[in-house]
Amino acid sequence: MGQSLLTGIAPVVRPGVATDSAGVARQFVHNAKPILDSLTALHFARIRIGRLQLLLDERTTQRDQSAAGFVSAQTQLRSMSEQLTTSRLELGTQRRRLRAKVIEVWLWRIGATYLLYRKICPSCPP
Repeated sequence: MGQSLLTGIAPVVRPGVATDSAGVARQFVHNAKPILDSLTALHFARIRIGRLQLLLDERTTQRDQSAAGFVSAQTQLRSMSEQLTTSRLELGTQRRRLRAKVIEVWLWRIGATYLLYRKICPSCPP
């Protein structure tokens, strides 16, 4: 058995496979259509992979932007929560002051009314 000039390995002889030039040519012609179909499918698969890669890159960018927006929203939420707490405390303080002022105004009114009553009718019973 002779060795192949390119690889230095003896060629494998398979039953049913022609070893003469015409047989090799027939086998090549026979396999040409499936090989062409495979290459065509590979070409379109590569095109589709390219499109899908672009779509993946787009979605990754959108995801990153959404994540940044989410972090920003959480920061704003914390800040607004702190402001709300501060505002509620100030509101409670203002309400207490207002109630005290309203009570003070009513006490002054009652006192002024009593003094006016005593001034108009000094001998009337209290």
